[in-house]
Amino acid sequence: MAEFAGEYTFVSSENFDEFLKALGVNFLLRKTVGALKPTFIIKAEEDGSIVFKSVSTFKTTETKFKFDEEFEEKRMDGVTCKSVVSQDGNKLIQKQQSDPPAEITREFNGDEMKITCKCGEVVATRIYKKANK
Repeated sequence: MAEFAGEYTFVSSENFDEFLKALGVNFLLRKTVGALKPTFIIKAEEDGSIVFKSVSTFKTTETKFKFDEEFEEKRMDGVTCKSVVSQDGNKLIQKQQSDPPAEITREFNGDEMKITCKCGEVVATRIYKKANK
């Protein structure tokens, strides 16, 4: 897990508005969130927990969890759902049990993090680069 820890800067996004629409996010929030270029931070805690933190001018969110253990999270649209994150090689796979359900895969290749967001048949991708710190 330590190899994934760090700060990632936003590079690009594809089809994210359609993903948010599939989740049922309202028009105004979709347009606001879609315009953001957040910084994404991954930290490993001493107790074995992982922290995902998304920082933007609009909102900062933080999610703390342990692999393969269900936890409750509040999505950026205010919906509370149950989630489980598991690791499969260079991928961190998050399954959100919401209505509708969603899956977010964070794939790490070198200094790139590719986030694939799926809701039903809709797929969006977001690319981040690891900051050199």
